Amino acid sequence: MIFKSEIVFVKILLPLICGITLAYSIQSVQWLNYTTIAFCTCLFFAAFVNLFYKRLKIWKYKKLTSIFYYLIFFLFGAFLCFLQTDFTQPHYFAAQDVQYLKGSIDSEPQQNNDILRFEIKLAKS
Repeated sequence: MIFKSEIVFVKILLPLICGITLAYSIQSVQWLNYTTIAFCTCLFFAAFVNLFYKRLKIWKYKKLTSIFYYLIFFLFGAFLCFLQTDFTQPHYFAAQDVQYLKGSIDSEPQQNNDILRFEIKLAKS
């Protein structure tokens, strides 16, 4: 038996996952700015709609309202993904203009053919 609450959870989760997936494939600082502006605009508009719900008779536009809230969850997923990427952080090593990087090896080195790979923890640049 499927309860209505489970369907609502899936309806909210699907746009969120789609936003995360799309943002993960794009990963750009420029798109972070666009997503932030769009997400804040949608949240402002949602607050406006919520305040004037009766006066604007929003209940007549159920499909449009639901699409709008799906858009908010899509943008929220993209916004979360863009904020968690390393290159948007101020301490990201590629964003700094330095002559050298100083660090210590953080994991066991692994060799694959002629390539030696390991993770390092940057101490100073």
